[in-house]
Amino acid sequence: MLAVSRYIIHEVHKEFKVTGATVEPSLQVPVIDDFAKKLIDETHKSFGMSTSLKNTKFEDGHSTPFHTGLTNYLDLETDDDFYSYTISSLNDLKERIENEQFATGGYYLFADYHFDARRYVSAILLRKKSGINFQKVNNVFRPVEGETLNIEKIAMGFRLNHGIFISDDPDKNYVALITTQQDKLSGYFRKWVQAAGIISNDKNTSALVKIINSIDVPADENGIAKYPSREEMKKAFYDIVEQSPGKSVNLMQLSQYFYGEAQEQYISEYAQQNAITIDTEFKRSSTVLKKLITIRARTTGIELNVDYDRLNANEVDVQDNIVIIRSKAIVDQINQQRNEQ
Repeated sequence: MLAVSRYIIHEVHKEFKVTGATVEPSLQVPVIDDFAKKLIDETHKSFGMSTSLKNTKFEDGHSTPFHTGLTNYLDLETDDDFYSYTISSLNDLKERIENEQFATGGYYLFADYHFDARRYVSAILLRKKSGINFQKVNNVFRPVEGETLNIEKIAMGFRLNHGIFISDDPDKNYVALITTQQDKLSGYFRKWVQAAGIISNDKNTSALVKIINSIDVPADENGIAKYPSREEMKKAFYDIVEQSPGKSVNLMQLSQYFYGEAQEQYISEYAQQNAITIDTEFKRSSTVLKKLITIRARTTGIELNVDYDRLNANEVDVQDNIVIIRSKAIVDQINQQRNEQ
């Protein structure tokens, strides 16, 4: 369910290989209407579809007008502060790009909204193209009459997850960032919004393992589980990732493979609903992904199941012809059952 608190659209004029840029602003925060809801709904969903999405946070040590204006708005939450934040940050962007020959302008959408009860604040560049064309009416940018909204791909975008931003997690990543690699403005966009470096493959893979350990076991069209156990499902996920070109993870492709062609955002949406931060595409960490694997060994009267990451000198130590299990919890369970007998 979408609920829009505030939004505004401004235009930045900048020609390819031409020095200079100008900002043509809306002059007030517009009233929320069906167009605004549809536009923000489409852009929100486009974040989940972007393979260039990366999760990060604000960079420490300095502050840009974008960062200062946004944090000030989040403290006061008025129309005036929202408007000031968008104008001051765009004027700063204009100065950053006016001498960059390859930079071009477009429409900048700023929005504060809730989606499925989670609050987001976004700043998104929409390139002029078929289906994305606006004109100023009564001092605010509105869609050109007759145009059909067509948000296929966000050129560049920033989205702050407010719940994660205000949480106490010291290792939180609350900014989702889209900066298309082919776009020469990408570096400037990251600096403009004060984004830090992207999260590591290890952290992304850890998030994937966390998801696979708890997400629904895939079912067929009759609702019957495709795998006899979660362990079998985890092994299937592991095999698919290991067989992928370049050992890469694409959440949309994984979702389609395991949950159906029409469910390409199933894993991404599950991650959002459970506050798990993960990029939509990344290269797997071999060491971390092996946590999905369970080692099984059996002999007469003895059966052992061990998660791969537990095979170490401190927990399950495998030597030449002996296995040493160092676990007080297991010792206590064995002694209790033996005493009961």
